[in-house]
Amino acid sequence: MAELRALGHSVVYAVEESPEAVGLNSVGVGGILPALYSPTGKEHDPMARLNDVTRDQLAPEHQEFFDSIASSRGSVRGPYGVLLHSPDLAARVAHTGAFVRFDLDITEAQREIIICATAREIRQQYEFSAHARLARQAGVSEDVVSAIATGKAPEGMGGIEASLVQYVQELARNHKISDETFNTVRDHFGTEKTVGITALIGHYMLVGQVLSAFEVDLPAGVQPEIT
Repeated sequence: MAELRALGHSVVYAVEESPEAVGLNSVGVGGILPALYSPTGKEHDPMARLNDVTRDQLAPEHQEFFDSIASSRGSVRGPYGVLLHSPDLAARVAHTGAFVRFDLDITEAQREIIICATAREIRQQYEFSAHARLARQAGVSEDVVSAIATGKAPEGMGGIEASLVQYVQELARNHKISDETFNTVRDHFGTEKTVGITALIGHYMLVGQVLSAFEVDLPAGVQPEIT
């Protein structure tokens, strides 16, 4: 526990982008925002099931987690607005997230394609919106982002990126991966990176389910992309 708390500042700082990086406004998602969308894309009462945690609500030994998120993003929002209701859990999720997001040795475009495909499979609008923006910044074409959002991918895609989308889809839909798809990914990336890719998918399934269960919605003005 002491080790995780010591790591907490650097780990949580790395996991979330700034509000500008993900195209979100500066108001915490746990607060009241007009014209929000539910994870399914339907409008509803714009109040998440849990308010974002305030710093004063945390025990002193957990306030470093809040500080590191706030300093990197300008406020506490999204998955960590929820997860900080269980501060030690937030630190552990952040620790895994930091590895699969920043230490897994694949390209940024490949990483964001995997995350977007995962978000689409669990119909998580917030997660998809944040990472679709990052995918575009990483050079993923609008056609590919749209194909993932609409479920048409991997049709129209080529190379290993198409296989990565297929890998995500098979795991999410069938709860297993065919030998053909698994071998294609493993032969390209090797065993260690394939394990990391699978953990990346699992991490964003976890994050997405937290967002959905607690009804953390898109901020005002951000349109849902998943259909």
